[in-house]
Amino acid sequence: MLDTILAPDMRSFEWHPRWARREQVGAFKDGEGNFFFAWFCRHGAVVRGFDHESKMSPFRKDPPEIWPGMFEGLPKSLAYATKEPAFALDEITFCFWAVGSDGDWTLGNAGKLPKGKDVDGAESLLGCFGKDFHRWANAYYGVEIDAAALSRVWWGRRPIDWETLEALNVDFDERAVREEAELLDWPLDLSKRDRPAEKVKVVDAEPTRRVANDEAIESFGSAEFVVRCEPTRVVLRVHDKNVAVSRENVYEELFDLVRSRLEGR
Repeated sequence: MLDTILAPDMRSFEWHPRWARREQVGAFKDGEGNFFFAWFCRHGAVVRGFDHESKMSPFRKDPPEIWPGMFEGLPKSLAYATKEPAFALDEITFCFWAVGSDGDWTLGNAGKLPKGKDVDGAESLLGCFGKDFHRWANAYYGVEIDAAALSRVWWGRRPIDWETLEALNVDFDERAVREEAELLDWPLDLSKRDRPAEKVKVVDAEPTRRVANDEAIESFGSAEFVVRCEPTRVVLRVHDKNVAVSRENVYEELFDLVRSRLEGR
């Protein structure tokens, strides 16, 4: 929910409350190839993640090989977490699970681990569950987040109102907030909006250039652009604004293209 408010165009968190009957799935993807999935079912829960820079990456070998013992001891009742393609099965550097609802987490017998700190990437990727979420969120989103508004959502799960939304992000996407709240059954209280009318910002129109067929093409002048590839969409951003969004998965295609160019092929 916070992700929807703070970064509606650059989402990192997902939550699927109705993944299957009596199953739920959460996910975090940092946009740099690192992620984790958390699968919950009536038999327990499994958390699995991937840090592409980890020494335990399956891609340390050719062909790729999952670190020995990663799933050793995983009960058959939770084996689904090793078979679901949506969990990026070939990409894993850590995995742990809990049976039933007792809350005791178990790691596989991974044997001898590489030397170093956070060798599997779990500490970094699961940082959002640390004791100081406020500090983590400030660092991750790159802004100073209003502590009181954050607590109302993060700790209190209170109904979200206009004051909370604007304290967290004055440029929040109301439609995205409403859609996510409906998905999560999160209470909203947006009946009142006590604030002055918004000022309309007037800016000079950007120039256009023309091509031979006289078709006008928008020009953004001198600007950096960012292409963000996600599993379900591609977003083109210019001047920190979305210019185009396409609902398709071209991540692997673009990755292979860039790699081939860098390798001179």
